Amino acid sequence: MVKKKDAQEKLPELDDFDIYDEEGEEKSEPSEADTVHFDTRRHDDLLEDPEAIEESKPKDKENFDVMGLTPDIPIQLVAVMAKKNISMKELVEFREGLVLDLQRPPSEMVDLVANGKLIARGELVEIDGKLGVRILKLVK
Repeated sequence: MVKKKDAQEKLPELDDFDIYDEEGEEKSEPSEADTVHFDTRRHDDLLEDPEAIEESKPKDKENFDVMGLTPDIPIQLVAVMAKKNISMKELVEFREGLVLDLQRPPSEMVDLVANGKLIARGELVEIDGKLGVRILKLVK
């Protein structure tokens, strides 16, 4: 709640912040006047009360809301087994039945890319006669 007196106080102008010392050199450390102090009592209260910590943890749905995301947004996930540079001449010579040598062992990990960003690495597995990926490492 903002008190009327606080709302009427003048905000500091940009000129009020001195970033230069007496010799005209830029200060490397802020002075006490330039330092902002925050009231951390709420955080201290949480640290002392384990139940308050549990109550303050966001639920899965809240995580999406906080980030401004909807859990139903479609994401394109691509499993990248290998990359190979070829010439335009080789590309135009593609035909059905051509086998490309990817020069990697079948046991090498594949990259999982979501909307262009690497998110995980895994190994190829067979699931009911179809290809799948077992995630072995999450990438942050």
